[in-house]
Amino acid sequence: MKGLGWRKEHADPRDFAHGDIPRVSQLVTATKELPEVDFFQWIAPIKDQGDLGSCVANSIAGAYEFDGIKITGTYTSVSRLYLYKAARRLGGFTGDSGAYIRDGMRALVRLGAPPESLWPYKVETFDAQPDFVATGYAQNFAALRYVRLKNLTEIKAYIRAGFPVVFGFTAFPSIDQVKEDGWVPLPKSGERPVGGHAVYTCAYSNVKQSRYWDDPAGAIGFINSWGDWGAKGKGWLPYEYFHQGFCDDYWALISAKHPDEDEFT
Repeated sequence: MKGLGWRKEHADPRDFAHGDIPRVSQLVTATKELPEVDFFQWIAPIKDQGDLGSCVANSIAGAYEFDGIKITGTYTSVSRLYLYKAARRLGGFTGDSGAYIRDGMRALVRLGAPPESLWPYKVETFDAQPDFVATGYAQNFAALRYVRLKNLTEIKAYIRAGFPVVFGFTAFPSIDQVKEDGWVPLPKSGERPVGGHAVYTCAYSNVKQSRYWDDPAGAIGFINSWGDWGAKGKGWLPYEYFHQGFCDDYWALISAKHPDEDEFT
């Protein structure tokens, strides 16, 4: 199994929630309910976090890049190591500790992130301090807003409106045996969790049926950060994962500044 790294965090009353940004909540509420939504056409190249516990940074970077492709039609990379370092500093963590999604979002909003070409993803330098050049460019990549969501219903509504959602879930050993269709099985009786993992989503289906016959219909389509794992880097998490409390910490990325990467070379 590759790296994990999601640290579960409690809600904070200061977090923006659905309804706190009127123009966004109006757009989300106005979207027509659909049985299936799939925006996989906007995803950025699949990432591979390796053995590092940087899933939060990988998923937020992926969501930001997704948003850029959706808005501008072009791909602008984001330095995952920069986000991972910044998120851990905001959370008061050192070493390969994993991170909170809130801190990763705060890092993106407050500091932005340089292109990956300026601060490449090299596991051996994950704890190094970004140099002056990378830090100076970071402010040009600041996202504007992020919203904490309460439940699966809100997640699906934000997906329909075109917003990527980052979330965490409890990972079990069986996730390492996922087949090429990307279906994550519900944990077996007695199966013990191995840690927390963060991913981002831009798809759902109320009718999609798991390859595992005993799973009810319905799933969230997500983008992983384990290379070609599952369906070429993508997976499907049954709604039952949410209903049984294995998922938490849902954050929608709302609009972002997406300059052309050529401006910073």
